[in-house]
Amino acid sequence: MSKVEEIKRQAVRLMADKGFEAMSLRQLAAALGVRSGSVYAHYESKGQLLLDVHCEFLENLLSTWLEQRHKRFDSVRMLQRFVSVYVSFHYARRAESRIVQLDFRSLDETGRAQVSELRAQYDGELKTILQTGEQRGVFQFADLHNTHLAMFCVMQGVCAGETLPEARALEVCLSSISRLAGIPAQSQSRLHGEPRVTGRIAAAIKATIPQDQKHQG
Repeated sequence: MSKVEEIKRQAVRLMADKGFEAMSLRQLAAALGVRSGSVYAHYESKGQLLLDVHCEFLENLLSTWLEQRHKRFDSVRMLQRFVSVYVSFHYARRAESRIVQLDFRSLDETGRAQVSELRAQYDGELKTILQTGEQRGVFQFADLHNTHLAMFCVMQGVCAGETLPEARALEVCLSSISRLAGIPAQSQSRLHGEPRVTGRIAAAIKATIPQDQKHQG
């Protein structure tokens, strides 16, 4: 593990535990057992470190989705896969997920713009799924923008609660999202199906997490 990765991993633990505002680089250095200068050599400020955590999380989320999606899937299967990847990724990286959701406003203006651009790329993937499904008559909703925002609110809320087992969280998300997408009743069962596929997605995502991070959060 590189020094930067070691610093970032310990910072994620502290931010998730204490909150970004309460953490200082001096505390981080103490937790690492090094002098403050060793941290400052890699990060000039904790804001720069926070931005790095945000960007890495979102870049990994997007790349994981791009690896797991299947272009031959129909719209219902594609939506199911998108939700499955989202839930599994956030459950596998709970600490980072908490930081990304709670500390966005702690970024400076430039950092917020950079993170917003990454979010827009990921959001665009869901919009494309919804647009394609609507054009094919599979989904029925009044407004694309509001529907896609509502879906993200559902997924964020369920994953942020951290009270449900992952399988139940996925079930809740799929149930709500099938209604938001306006999927006909005869097709809704397909959105909830294929737990073996979902299990493989979760396993593939968790396999990328370093061993000492798997039980964080």
